Amino acid sequence: MKRLFRGVVILSFITVICVIAYFLLSAMKKIYIESWFFMDRSVVIGFFSGLGVTLVISLVNFHHALCDHARERKALLDEFAAETDSFRRTIEPMQGGDGAFVIPDQLQPELERALARLDDCAGKIMRSDRISPLKSALIQKRGKCASRIARAEYSFDHAFAPFAESCNAAFHAHSVLPYLKDETERQTAQEDFTMNLSRVSEALQEKSNLMLALRAYHDRIDRFLGLRR
Repeated sequence: MKRLFRGVVILSFITVICVIAYFLLSAMKKIYIESWFFMDRSVVIGFFSGLGVTLVISLVNFHHALCDHARERKALLDEFAAETDSFRRTIEPMQGGDGAFVIPDQLQPELERALARLDDCAGKIMRSDRISPLKSALIQKRGKCASRIARAEYSFDHAFAPFAESCNAAFHAHSVLPYLKDETERQTAQEDFTMNLSRVSEALQEKSNLMLALRAYHDRIDRFLGLRR
């Protein structure tokens, strides 16, 4: 998002320069100040032509930055969707009808590998260029002024952050469980693992807020890039 922020700053600076130049020329014309530099037609045309070219180049770079960001996020979302399906298949035999987890010892390594892959994928998304805090605050306050893809990105990031935290906590608790000798510590880690695993499982349900936000964001990215799923 840093490139996008720089693009916005450049466009804002160009806009301010154009406005100042317009009012300056208007004021000089009104007070009949004849200056060759400001009033000569070729100079004025050259000045605004240069600003116009700079504006077009900035807009093109800004659009390319948006496309690069969208492609990067799309690749991460595709990877996350694949890992989500794999994780669901892994935990399905471990979950009873009441939603409680019963994990046999022979399935513990498989669960740890699935958690590791899901946590790694979630970490990549959290470390990627995400929507800035300033833009998040603006979308939260003035949501109607933001683009649809920006609102979809905000909704996804907002729903994904607690999921990533629970996924990391579940993976960490499951990793340390075999090495804990103290019964109290082991019981605490087991409860923490079960609680966070349940949160992860609930977040990956088809109609959860996270999955709805994921599909909406993925659809907006495809439309922005001109793709058809």
